[in-house]
Amino acid sequence: MRKLISIFGLIVFINFISIAYGKIPNSISTKQFNKALENITIDHPRMFLQEKNVNRIRNRIEENNLIGKAFENLQKYGEKTLSVNIPRQVKVAKLPTTGFREITSLALLYRITKKDKYLKKAKQTMLAIANWQSWYPRSYINTASTTAALGIGYDWLYNELSENERQKIKNAIIEKGFKPSFNGQWWVYCNHNWNSACHGRITMAAIALLKEDNSDMAEKVLRRALNALPILLKEYAPDGAYHEGGPGYSSIGTGNSVKMIAALESALGTDFGFKSYKGFMNTARYRLHSKVPSGDYYFSSGDSDSGIDKELGYGFFPEIFWFADKLDDPTLLWHQKPMFEKLVQKGKYISPFFFIYQKGNLSRQKPHNLNWVGGGRTPVSFHRTGWNENATFVGIKGGSPGTNHAHMDIGSFVIDAMGEPWAMDLGSERQTKIEPSGLDIWNMNQTSDRWKVFRNNNRSHNTLVIDGKLQRVPGQGRIVKHSSDYDFSYTILDMHKVYQGLLGNNPSVRRGIGLYKDGSIIIQDEIKGKAKRVGSVDWGMNVRWGMVTPAEVEIVDDKTAILKQNDKEMWFHLLSPQNSEIEIYNTEDPPHEYDTKNEGTRMVIFNTTIESPGEINRLTVYLHPQYKAKQLPEVKPLYEW
Repeated sequence: MRKLISIFGLIVFINFISIAYGKIPNSISTKQFNKALENITIDHPRMFLQEKNVNRIRNRIEENNLIGKAFENLQKYGEKTLSVNIPRQVKVAKLPTTGFREITSLALLYRITKKDKYLKKAKQTMLAIANWQSWYPRSYINTASTTAALGIGYDWLYNELSENERQKIKNAIIEKGFKPSFNGQWWVYCNHNWNSACHGRITMAAIALLKEDNSDMAEKVLRRALNALPILLKEYAPDGAYHEGGPGYSSIGTGNSVKMIAALESALGTDFGFKSYKGFMNTARYRLHSKVPSGDYYFSSGDSDSGIDKELGYGFFPEIFWFADKLDDPTLLWHQKPMFEKLVQKGKYISPFFFIYQKGNLSRQKPHNLNWVGGGRTPVSFHRTGWNENATFVGIKGGSPGTNHAHMDIGSFVIDAMGEPWAMDLGSERQTKIEPSGLDIWNMNQTSDRWKVFRNNNRSHNTLVIDGKLQRVPGQGRIVKHSSDYDFSYTILDMHKVYQGLLGNNPSVRRGIGLYKDGSIIIQDEIKGKAKRVGSVDWGMNVRWGMVTPAEVEIVDDKTAILKQNDKEMWFHLLSPQNSEIEIYNTEDPPHEYDTKNEGTRMVIFNTTIESPGEINRLTVYLHPQYKAKQLPEVKPLYEW
């Protein structure tokens, strides 16, 4: 029963997001649609693997040793797949497998090598899945993946399939993939990753079946997707920052958008103007700048994972090679090239879409800009002293707790320096761990169970907590000023709306984070209230400043601490207010049994009381790498930065 309740809660939550943020879909004219359909050929493959592209991939494999080794890794995966049992349908609430990795890998291997063993296994897998009673449309994001798998397999292996096999696969795609997508699915016009994860995937199956489907379902699926995808693409405006955080949900939303656009261009010769949506093509630079110099993780927020995983090499995204090719910008591969090399040397699986997207130079060129600022629904800003692994990096975010998959982390920041993380985000809580507890984590109301989860509320993030209260869900933090000056780059956020009612009805709350050229960092908050707190006759409230760190913390005195890890130090100086003292707050053992432990972390905090409603209260912290600063910076008003 609890599982059913949590599923229902998820549906209600996403419906809320879709209604709140969704927009009226664009309209692709019948004339434009029909003209594009004239370009579809009766020949297969239609998508990606036309003979000229197969020859190009073969040449790249032969000419480039690294790409050749990557293909060997894919072949090793293919060999393992040959010995795996054909997937059978089981009575579970979700698909036992979507078949996407298996079918696309085997089909590509066959098209490149012409080895019948890959063809035989691909056909067996496709026909087995086609015979399943259903593809579990209650979780359509997985159904879409299965639909895409059989659609791509149908297209890439068309000439090797018998007429009877084609018909079985085609009927399964229509009956178990296409038709359920029209049964009141909530995601159709949503503005988040489910949009492209569903539309982008089934579009590939629709392209495979165009003009071969007597029911015209393929055309209906394609037309609907063309009208719906712009709702997501508009979220990239104005600069390319992804609103659900990154890189986790960014890789889902962007990666599937790229698959859809690339498939359209490959088969129909047009992208219907999708690449021209403001900010979309720039999102690769957002991904580039959001990775820290040490290379182990990305700046992340909300439910999106930061990707700290040295062993598995999380952070390799094939779609970035597509952007690099389209923009003719090899600097976008600054992180991807070494990650690719690492995965290849470790013998890891490489997606078939890497071989499709990677066309140009695989060289690694250092990016030019040290700063990147993106506006939009979840504005972010990144500053660094350089592109070497020991450079200092700071990242900060605005946005709203009410955004899809968001946390109460408005104003939160990350610091990476000397190859180590010093200020960090604890990451996302595992949904599968929380849901059995009975908490309704998909309700976005102010009093929702979602905010009882330690990692979801502002008490666990590098931001402010006022009187122990939560940030306001409808509130929005926005970037109001920034500078890319080499001597001192900075960003200033206006966060007053996420504290509305906690500092009076008209508070002023601003946070600035600045990076000096020597790698030292300053973080300054300016807080002013204009009325007594709601429900109180007395003025005066507690403000807690906090920063999560994996470093050991030695408190030297009330205003000084040393953060230590791996024989490196970061000196922490509390510049203001004078009546505050540095403390250490336990984050390893969160307050509830359902909360995941945060081993090896703690939070550096200090508290202050705001007593005067008319004055600006400044909370200022200065961090200096490796040694105690010889001279502390002057505390200046943010307007003088």
